[in-house]
Amino acid sequence: HGVVTDDEGGFVPAVTVTVKNKSAKTATDANGRYSIAATGDDILVFNYVGFNPQEVRVNNRTAINVKLKASAESLTEVVVVGYGEQRRTSVTGSIATVNSKELTETPVPTVSQALIGKVAGITSRANDGRPGAEARLQIRNLGDPLYVIDGVPSGAQQFNNLNSEDIESLSVLKDAAAAIYGLRASNGVVLVLTKKGGLNKENRINVNSYYGLQSLFRFPKAASAGDYVRALAEADINQNGTSVWTREEVGKWQQGAPGYEGFDWSSYIKDYAPQSYININTTGGSQKTSYYLSLARTDQDAVFDGYNFNRTNLQSNIETRIGQRIKAGIKINGKLENRDLRGLPGEDDYFQALLGQFRNLPTEGPYANNNPNYPATNNNFATNYATFDYSGYNKTERRTLQTTFDLEYKLPVKGLVLNGMYSFFYNNLLGNVYEKTYKTYTYNSSTGNYDVTGGQQNPFRSRDNGYIIDNVLRLQLNYSGTFGKHNVSAMAAMESQDRTDKLFFVRSQPVSNEIDIINFFNELQAVSDRVNEEARAGFIFRANYDFDSKYLLEIGGRYDGSWRFPKGHRWGLFPFISGGWRISKAGFLQGEGIKKVITDLKLRASYGETGSEDNGVGP
Repeated sequence: HGVVTDDEGGFVPAVTVTVKNKSAKTATDANGRYSIAATGDDILVFNYVGFNPQEVRVNNRTAINVKLKASAESLTEVVVVGYGEQRRTSVTGSIATVNSKELTETPVPTVSQALIGKVAGITSRANDGRPGAEARLQIRNLGDPLYVIDGVPSGAQQFNNLNSEDIESLSVLKDAAAAIYGLRASNGVVLVLTKKGGLNKENRINVNSYYGLQSLFRFPKAASAGDYVRALAEADINQNGTSVWTREEVGKWQQGAPGYEGFDWSSYIKDYAPQSYININTTGGSQKTSYYLSLARTDQDAVFDGYNFNRTNLQSNIETRIGQRIKAGIKINGKLENRDLRGLPGEDDYFQALLGQFRNLPTEGPYANNNPNYPATNNNFATNYATFDYSGYNKTERRTLQTTFDLEYKLPVKGLVLNGMYSFFYNNLLGNVYEKTYKTYTYNSSTGNYDVTGGQQNPFRSRDNGYIIDNVLRLQLNYSGTFGKHNVSAMAAMESQDRTDKLFFVRSQPVSNEIDIINFFNELQAVSDRVNEEARAGFIFRANYDFDSKYLLEIGGRYDGSWRFPKGHRWGLFPFISGGWRISKAGFLQGEGIKKVITDLKLRASYGETGSEDNGVGP
């Protein structure tokens, strides 16, 4: 008898203990304890998935405690696939994986940015460097993929704002492996699995934090006033033979004479913008319950004042065993996200700040007569940085909560497991834009007055208030069995999803800069109320067979339906088949010299049909 533990001293249940070359066999209980009949000369063999097998000679002892060592391949031998997991050696589709360590190597605010350069065949590009910028992820340049987080179909916004520290592994389905997701799999699928605790693990608290400074790596610098004026004069002469700019004026601008100093607008770009992150998580487990709890905060500023992104993430994964056959779990994922921008005229408030570097003329300054109390009327008031403090604000707040309930029941039939999952997703959006009025001035040197000659006289006030509710329900039956050298597994599932997206929008033209509430009926300019409702359902099946872990076959399909198609044409079948041959297990590659060079070589082929519901009749 004895106790089996792991490298960290935690008890390891369900370890198979046998007597070598004999039929005696047992397994460790929830506390890692075992008892088996053996003689003093026997050898005990300990086996458990994810650990190296270990042999121990009895040597007339009655108590033998064993510490198992994790296998070097344990992190890569299991791959997350659609609606399940497979050993890497048994996978016949094109699936790329990224682990938690790789995702957290780069200090970036979104998961899509963390994937840049990590996976072959994946392009991930951020359009700009604004705080909280999301990179657009594409698999083989086909378009936006489907994201599945802990088994729940989700969107890019939900994926990007996960905390990278909470992700255990990420799998990318590239070819026919994605067909199991049917109508939404044409551009590939990204599967995310968040971290869990472990049974009989002591409590561990981890703290990870960083503070960094960002700068523009490559950004063009506009011409100085002297170079700008000289270029204009040369262009005039080349085109017309004469120029409105005299040689004396060009010389003064180049020398920076009084009244001809020019202005360097790049001085409004900060040399460094701070970015900070802190995460605290705890993980562990008792004999029947495991847990993972995490809280994280991300804060990022821009290279221009007045722009900020911050996000708070909460992740809670708890599993518990009820008796010998039932396992229940609950996953809670919450996010609080805030984006603060300036309230500048135009569609994109951050782009206006960037545009100012090239639209603002170097012969004009931000203030009339260099007086900071009087923003100048120049080439364009919307990009004059001196007006930004008067411009107003553009704030977006998101509150997200996703709760997933899992239930697993091991049926009396060996290898047969029934799973149920229900997920509730709620996202609240509150957007507020307030573009205020202000004046710009020109200095009159003859009178000493600052004359009002421009500014923003078109106030704008809007508010968005909406929410998304998403319900996902899945029932799934799994089977796995081994018959000699024949390994068989099968899966059948039913999944349904309904989604409601509501948004109320109101816009007004306020009469005052001091009151930012939408208060008077005569100020209203527009009111809209939008409601989108979606529904999807699918029936999924898959079967896997391998002989001696050498010859591999997978076949399956999905019968999928979507609200985006007219009645009578809403359902479609999406089959797939794949096969593989592990050549490295062939007899002609078993020589000692070859095995050192070729450790695992597989020939595989696959065919599958996927769909795209974006071609439907919905919005």
